[in-house]
Amino acid sequence: MLYFFLQKIQKSLSKLVRFIKSMGVSLDKADKYFHEKKYAEAIAEAQKYLKREPHNIHIILFIANCYELMGKKAESKEYFRLAYTIDDTYVPAIYHWARMLIDSHESEEALPLLALIKDDTILAEAVDSLLSAICMDRGDAYRAKEFQLASWMSDFDNLRNANCYLFRLAYNDSKEIIVAQEHWFWAETLKPNNKAVQIASDANVKILGNLVKTEISPKKEGIIRIGYWGSDFRDHSVRYFARPLLENHDQTRFEVFIYSENFLHLPDDAQTKAYRAITNNYFDVFELNDDQVVELIESHELDILVDITGHTSANRLHLFQQKLAKVQVTGLAYPPTTGLKSIDVKMMDPHIWTPQAQNFYAESPMVLPHSLWCFDPLEPIPRSENPPRLVNGFTTYACFGNIAKITPKILECWRDILQSNAKDKLLIQSTALVDPNTVLSFRERLESAGINPEQTELRGPTYGESFWAVYKEVDLILDTYPFNGGTTSCFAAYAGVPILTLSGQSLISRVGRSIMCNLGYPDLVSDSYEDYVKRALLFGNDIDFLQDFRTNAPERFKNTSLGNGRMFARDFEAACVELLSRMEKGILENHPQIPPLPVETLIDRAQTVWYYGNFDAAQRVIKLCLESYPNHVGASLFKVKELIHFGRFQEALDTIQSYQQSVSAELPTQLAIQRVHLYILTEQYEAAQKALKAISDLAQSPEEVKIQYKLFQARLLVTTKAPKGAQMDAQVRNFEILVPCETEAELDLIAQQIRAVCEIPQGWNVRYTQCHQKYRLSNYNEAITAADVDILVILQKNLQVHNPRFFLEIAETLDSAALMGCAGATQWRQKEWSLDLPEFKSWGLIRPLRNDPGKCEVHFAGRNGNKLIHGAVVLDGKFLAFKPSLVQKIAFNEELADSQSLAEEEWSNRVHMAGLGVCIHRNVGLFVGQSIDAYTANSTQGKKIIIERLQFDPFALPVRDFTIATTPADTPAHAVEIADAFFDS
Repeated sequence: MLYFFLQKIQKSLSKLVRFIKSMGVSLDKADKYFHEKKYAEAIAEAQKYLKREPHNIHIILFIANCYELMGKKAESKEYFRLAYTIDDTYVPAIYHWARMLIDSHESEEALPLLALIKDDTILAEAVDSLLSAICMDRGDAYRAKEFQLASWMSDFDNLRNANCYLFRLAYNDSKEIIVAQEHWFWAETLKPNNKAVQIASDANVKILGNLVKTEISPKKEGIIRIGYWGSDFRDHSVRYFARPLLENHDQTRFEVFIYSENFLHLPDDAQTKAYRAITNNYFDVFELNDDQVVELIESHELDILVDITGHTSANRLHLFQQKLAKVQVTGLAYPPTTGLKSIDVKMMDPHIWTPQAQNFYAESPMVLPHSLWCFDPLEPIPRSENPPRLVNGFTTYACFGNIAKITPKILECWRDILQSNAKDKLLIQSTALVDPNTVLSFRERLESAGINPEQTELRGPTYGESFWAVYKEVDLILDTYPFNGGTTSCFAAYAGVPILTLSGQSLISRVGRSIMCNLGYPDLVSDSYEDYVKRALLFGNDIDFLQDFRTNAPERFKNTSLGNGRMFARDFEAACVELLSRMEKGILENHPQIPPLPVETLIDRAQTVWYYGNFDAAQRVIKLCLESYPNHVGASLFKVKELIHFGRFQEALDTIQSYQQSVSAELPTQLAIQRVHLYILTEQYEAAQKALKAISDLAQSPEEVKIQYKLFQARLLVTTKAPKGAQMDAQVRNFEILVPCETEAELDLIAQQIRAVCEIPQGWNVRYTQCHQKYRLSNYNEAITAADVDILVILQKNLQVHNPRFFLEIAETLDSAALMGCAGATQWRQKEWSLDLPEFKSWGLIRPLRNDPGKCEVHFAGRNGNKLIHGAVVLDGKFLAFKPSLVQKIAFNEELADSQSLAEEEWSNRVHMAGLGVCIHRNVGLFVGQSIDAYTANSTQGKKIIIERLQFDPFALPVRDFTIATTPADTPAHAVEIADAFFDS
């Protein structure tokens, strides 16, 4: 997770330095050192200015980020804490301090902070990822997966977001085919690599960015060049599998290259030094950009390139879209498929691969003769020959590793195992269990599953000699499913503790099978939950078996490819030679069988990615959708909407025509509706009328389609007839319109526009008043208590009024309600209520037509066809109208002045809570220009009040629904007439 945030830090620090400069502080040297990755020097320069401005939060964050990039966690955390202490309303300071708390296993303290910035326009995607990380630590793999998916969709081309989602998915209790489908989806919708660097003619000498000039000896005939690319050539669990292979290559036949993506600027540890000693061809590539990495690797003319990272940690799997070597291999670290058909093979063994497994991998199988990897700690470890049951008189079961792998079904199995003997114990040890709140929440999970808390012990991680000593306390490891233990299972078996494993269909759920079968204990493999429980009780109580395993299993490692690096290297080398032979013969072809994701999933993702403004990525998703489901109406419908968005109307009509020809049937209603839309956009009104009349199966359509149909009916009924005039009302009305704006000139323009459009009944008075944005809430409160007007209107400056009956509509609506607006929700289930489901929100607005700024379009949201929606609980703050006499006791909260329109929304909700009627009017005739809600980094106070009062759950998964009904209009006045016809019909 750290790498993900360091990426974001690097992108943001330049902006931070520019901001500091704009304040009159020059940090040229600090900026220069930062871009040269000389973080200590950058800190020294920044500290000079901090002495002059000790409370400058921007400089403090700069220093904190530099320390983090240096890998100095303690110093980094202290400066992030200082920034938050100085200003606990500043969004970047909140975000970074929350990160530090999570990294320190203080998630409960971080949660309220994340709730404040969960919907922040800049950081929402990063906050979703943090919430995902907390859920993973607490063992809630389902929510972790969903939060990470939201993070990915909101920043689709952020490869780290995608990597995190795919790895989270593996922990979730998902069907193995779904895991494969998601990886395939990622690979097929990747942004294509656009290589800008041209390879120099001399392939043996390169100068690349900060990489020192490297000289590679000419390639020798008969020598196979093999490269390994990953981020864990350091003190990391992958070293137990990678070093035994790399150190045992036959150097008379193989020339080894290592490309290290280690992103931390730390001195080499013992493991890194060991890797460097393997070959002279060791390259630190993290600081190189993609083009430079590609140039470097291609210059080495590799025969084989092995990815040992997969979708974990720092990786550049996207570069494997192109051939960087004759043959590309993946293995050792990441169980699922990479999803890339450009990677030729995935390392497996006979216990992993089955004929049915072709549906789970984009790569072809590289079936090694014995084991898919070699595990060797390369150091002596303490062992105990006697199982603890011999002394204790009861069985101690255990599970080590990530608690997110522990699914509800596995918990049920553990419950059944423990209930057979009340004396038996279950030890669960995990790095996540150092956080007291994680321990508490996980204990609740165990108890909810019916597991006796007196039979369980939860522990945090141990290190050094204590790491191995814990295995002396355990009789039998209970493996997880569908994500088996990998490294943790090898640790246990190497220490002499047997693993009972449950086997599935792909590598992720067959690792335990591979380990146990390679050691000669196939009876420890079960194929059903019932058998898993049965075998746990059998082997957990068999002292002779437990004794045998402790005595013999560690020695068997040395005599098999699973634990003998030389044997494994020979197996792997032979497989590599065969791969190259097949490649030279042209028979190394990959034919993946992974089926696509369901069409509804693809369309939903295209819509979400589109909403977040990544049109290019949305087009890639819908392209995949159309390739996978060429005749599906939903996919074609989205393609039509995409073409409309870009103003390619004829192409959109051609797409509809092409679909109708391919299915040879009546056009589906939703596509028929879009054809009407296109005819209106191109002013072919007669064709639009005929197309609308041709729609026959409306009764079976969703409510949203019926509303859209009705709106097009209204559009085609209304031509250019004169708008309705205002009706007279004998009752005298006094209006005051409050406009938050900076100058009188802005107010005058708004007043002139309203007077030009709206008819004011005789005897009615309208007063226009300017409110400065900073003091608008106090101005609202003063106006409420002044009691010299009948009706008070709050109108934001980005609105224009185009309903001639504007004042009369307000007066008539407020005869039956205390407060009205143009948009709102009947339930406030999440802070961004406007993205909730259609049954909970409603509005009617006029917006500019994207492809013709001279025209506009009507927007309706909600499943209700009524003009007035009573019973709203919150209103949009852009327009509010109310009778001051009814709300005098409900003041705007002036602490929310910096919270954008949330202050108005919060007030409208309190009006509702007071039992007063709140109504949404969907044809006030408001034309909305660009949003006036500029990003405010200190806009958290209002959110805090809302969250505390409405008790929004920070772990609640966000709803994102973008359904609206819309039709083009010639002018805003025309749009009002269309809306009138819609509501009158």
